[in-house]
Amino acid sequence: MKVFEDWEAELEKNEWYFADCYEELTMNLSSSEAFSAIPDVISVLLMVKDTC
Repeated sequence: MKVFEDWEAELEKNEWYFADCYEELTMNLSSSEAFSAIPDVISVLLMVKDTC
């Protein structure tokens, strides 16, 4: 959730902010870790969608 703190200011500085953050969060995950993270990712996406 830290990715979403002050995201507007970060996006002003770096238009690839979200892509960079997601890549950093996922690049070291194994296949099983990535699969296990799917429910958490969906929860975050639903929460972000609800706040828009």
